[in-house]
Amino acid sequence: MIIYLIREIRMIKGIKLKELSDITGLSISYLSEIENNKAGSPSLLTVVKIATALNEKLDDIYFVDDELNSLKNALNIYIEVYGIQDSKTLELSNKINGLINKYNNY
Repeated sequence: MIIYLIREIRMIKGIKLKELSDITGLSISYLSEIENNKAGSPSLLTVVKIATALNEKLDDIYFVDDELNSLKNALNIYIEVYGIQDSKTLELSNKINGLINKYNNY
């Protein structure tokens, strides 16, 4: 299963759903379906449009559920290398926690 982080990234950046719709040319209802993982499988072009509009790399706006363990391992490495208070470590930790919470809701 693919879990999209579009809503979380959009909200962090202070972008309204209508703004994202205007930028991407995608309807608000379709964007909402994607954000809630109810859109099935949006095309790669659609996902690229959204990533571009959010000024994010493509692989930062979604993850595949089996990647969760890899992310946890990456966090452990960051902690070992940079320490728990490093901004990169905290950012990665927040992303992983968000993914875990989102994944557990499906």
